[in-house]
Amino acid sequence: MPYSDPAKRRNRTPEQKARQAERERIRYASDPSLRERSRLNYHRNGWRWKSQSQPYLAAKDSNKQARKLGVPGVITVEDIEALWRLQPECVNCGRGCGLDHIVAMVRGGANVPANLQNLCLPCNQVKHKWDLPVGQIPRPPFDGDEIRCRRGHVRVGNEYHFSGRRTCKPCHQLAVRRYRDRLHARKTVAA
Repeated sequence: MPYSDPAKRRNRTPEQKARQAERERIRYASDPSLRERSRLNYHRNGWRWKSQSQPYLAAKDSNKQARKLGVPGVITVEDIEALWRLQPECVNCGRGCGLDHIVAMVRGGANVPANLQNLCLPCNQVKHKWDLPVGQIPRPPFDGDEIRCRRGHVRVGNEYHFSGRRTCKPCHQLAVRRYRDRLHARKTVAA
């Protein structure tokens, strides 16, 4: 029988885990169609669980991080659902959905609903990397956007965004080849 309290399930002894595994093995052996029914049920309802679990997982991760850092406050699933109803899209670029603390918990921000905003993963990564306020985060390029590298070549989409390169792949490869050739020429002259 599943545990109603997740903490009890986590704190089981190895003997309890072995007994549970043995009970499951016997249960599946006694009813051969159980495995197939379980598999079909997962494929039938898996998408439903994933869509409903996104706010739950976001709240769980945020609260776990807060406990680890010793930050006060708790976020509930209802808080996240309310935030996503108020801000259905990323506040920076208008695409995607995510969860971000306005003042990061590692910088003294609290784990409370007033300190949350909807920020997609790419914008959140840029904000975290450069510690920028939302108004100054550069909008990430999306598929179909035309971007020019330093040499004027056009690249489309977010092919090399967030990789730190300011050039397209052909220009980058050319620069690497030239650098290796110069390095090889120096070694041969020195020898």
